[in-house]
Amino acid sequence: MTFDFLEPITTEKTSDAKERVLDAAEQQFHLHGYKAVTMQEIADALGMRQASLYYHVPQGKEQLFVQVIERRLARHQHGLCQAIMAEPVALRDQLAAALRWFASQPPVHFLVMMQSDMPLLSDENQAHLTQLAYLATFAPLRQLFVDAQQRGEIRVSDV
Repeated sequence: MTFDFLEPITTEKTSDAKERVLDAAEQQFHLHGYKAVTMQEIADALGMRQASLYYHVPQGKEQLFVQVIERRLARHQHGLCQAIMAEPVALRDQLAAALRWFASQPPVHFLVMMQSDMPLLSDENQAHLTQLAYLATFAPLRQLFVDAQQRGEIRVSDV
């Protein structure tokens, strides 16, 4: 099985310094949520001045949040697809692999993100992150069922 149909979630290549910024921001956003975190708190966690933080994210907190979520969803998509592809081509085994992978991961609080964080973002960023969340989580699982149907392993019944 391949996930060639999937548009891979790609993130820009980043320097070590930018990776540290993204790591610190991810931790702060995870602990406190988008609304509660300030750029000053992220800068403090990094031991840098707030003005220096804007070198890495000139557009500010929203841009940083989007980059953090993009990176997280890219890791999520990659991990899920790798877990599924490691199994024989049988729907039951692949679903079990996906479940084991989900259980091994720290929780991604999609509901909290959708209710609390997303409304604070621009419409464009909301749409972008919603699409990426679908590609990272639901598209690989949907493809399992499509492939199983094509193999004749399952059939669709119109109830």
